[in-house]
Amino acid sequence: MENLLEALKHTADGAYIIDAQQRIIFWNKAAEALLGFTAQEVLGRPCYQIIGGRDETGCPICRRRCLPYLAGGRGESIQSFDVCVRDKDGRSHWLNVSTLVLPGDDDKPRAIVHLFRIIDVQKQMEVFVRDVASQARHFERRQRRPPTTPREESSPAQLTPRETQVLELLARGMDTTEIAQALVISKVTVRNHVQHILHKLNVHSRLEAVAYALQHDLI
Repeated sequence: MENLLEALKHTADGAYIIDAQQRIIFWNKAAEALLGFTAQEVLGRPCYQIIGGRDETGCPICRRRCLPYLAGGRGESIQSFDVCVRDKDGRSHWLNVSTLVLPGDDDKPRAIVHLFRIIDVQKQMEVFVRDVASQARHFERRQRRPPTTPREESSPAQLTPRETQVLELLARGMDTTEIAQALVISKVTVRNHVQHILHKLNVHSRLEAVAYALQHDLI
């Protein structure tokens, strides 16, 4: 255990260890540099209160008795996963997290080690790829549709790939904060996209926008 702690102190990845009650019992300097929290601020506190991670849809991943914790308790291998968190200053970051279960007495886990690194650039690239794919799908849809009539040509202005993506998340029931976390953008940017969507579709509310989009096969 001492050798492991010494190694974790010097790794470039953020690292923290939780005990059987999900309390943080180790927090290295890299974790402090990446997220801004000092060891003094986090030691003894539940990991889900500090990390508070969510997935791309805004659903909490870090919570009491989370899936990685339960899998570790059963001695199962845990695949790495991505999670969106906020640092001490409130900025959103995407982390890739790997997990190591330390065996204890009677084959019960003594502690769980989480190693993480920031992957904001990779996530932005994934969003870009999804935008391109979404644009390609909409182009294919337009190619398959019959020629428009003059009246159809005067329909609302075409949405951008990003606006379409925001509209799709609105259709899932996500709010401004959840959309911002999912797309790794600010809440102000989300609100601007929503206003552009309402203007282009000539509707007055998010609900009307979603209904219009579903009716006209925009999402």
